[in-house]
Amino acid sequence: MTKAARRRVPGREETFQEVCNLLEGFLSGPTRRDVLAEATGTGSLEKALGVLRKGMRSHAFPTAGGVRSLKEAVKALEERTRGDGFQVLRDWDGKAGRLNREIIPVDMLDYFHARVELEGPEQERALATLLDYYFLYLLALAVLRVWDDGHPTENLRRLNELVEALQGSDGSGHRFVDDAETLLWIAVSAYHPDTDAYFRLLEKARELEEEPRDRLASITASIMGSHLRWGLVALYQESFLRLRKDNDTDYPWLLFALAHLVQRYDGMLQTGVDGVERREVAGAILNGLTSDPPGFTGDWPRSLEAHREEYEAFADLYLEHRDALLEDFRKERPNREHYSPLSFHFNFPHNVLKAMVATALWGGRDSHLLPLNALVTRDLEPGARGADRERLARSLMMDFGRASPERTTAGEVVVIVYDPRVGLDRFNQVLRESVRWKR
Repeated sequence: MTKAARRRVPGREETFQEVCNLLEGFLSGPTRRDVLAEATGTGSLEKALGVLRKGMRSHAFPTAGGVRSLKEAVKALEERTRGDGFQVLRDWDGKAGRLNREIIPVDMLDYFHARVELEGPEQERALATLLDYYFLYLLALAVLRVWDDGHPTENLRRLNELVEALQGSDGSGHRFVDDAETLLWIAVSAYHPDTDAYFRLLEKARELEEEPRDRLASITASIMGSHLRWGLVALYQESFLRLRKDNDTDYPWLLFALAHLVQRYDGMLQTGVDGVERREVAGAILNGLTSDPPGFTGDWPRSLEAHREEYEAFADLYLEHRDALLEDFRKERPNREHYSPLSFHFNFPHNVLKAMVATALWGGRDSHLLPLNALVTRDLEPGARGADRERLARSLMMDFGRASPERTTAGEVVVIVYDPRVGLDRFNQVLRESVRWKR
């Protein structure tokens, strides 16, 4: 890209496509390697980390051909996104009641810097992963702008291309997520004071065409299942009433996902689709239902009062296909022999991703090859990655969840948990509630 192409006209904001083109200039081709070469050319890991840190904070990186800047584009994206009620790049400090001073990728770099004891090739891989993590968050910021020009489906398709480029051969090789729809939950899963922003975003999500809505519904049900299962045990002493009251922004999203997935399941039955594809949809429905089995199979949550029509449509199709659904559900029964996403629970998905990146930075066995989706969704090839997924889930629980418990009004709680007993308990509850559900 020429200097003229990078020059910003005063008073003009880049369009979504122009921002994507700018990001593509970093993600496809040698640019990231050039950035890393400038950093490592300083002669020490300490100095290399300093170069990357300065680049992340300023959104401008030195290369042999000159400084490559994203500053104006990031500034424009952040301003628009804050106007929507979301602050993507900075995490919320619950104790201090304010946003952290540094952006999340810089926080990760500082965390690594304080604990690093790597040499040789391990250093290079770690630096490449930190740089990719920075760009992942720029893509997460861009996800919330896909509706700006009225073409969200086309824009998500473009972002999915960039997600693949980020995780391709020109970078570290770390797989963070499977798609841009998952990145949406990385972008908004931290605490945001403007809770109405989630409802406004949900209305935008309803505008998506079928294919991206399928992906968004699937990951939403899976993430909400894991998140709310965690809260029920860790924070609310198994009280569904308390869970619903304190998560009123999550329930409409979960209903949106379940209603769409059950409709998709209905279409599969009507057209004779069976096998892996149907089980994938059933698995996502089951994951979502485990968050609150009585709440979606008979005990109407008040937080969904404004969405009664959507709930009724979900209930009608669920009851119509209950026998087929339960048959597919039983194939997903958690046990100690195989990994199950129903046994994986956490407070927020972006914190799980942080822990996964940290594990990869310290050379966790093949952990860089497993995206977040591998932990929260059923595997299309059962057993192919089961041992790796369980090993990683337990490592996240032991090395991060238990090592850094969260202080809450309920006491110290582990924020990442892999527990087949809880998964089996919620699975059995879904089956019990479904069988006795009458309207």
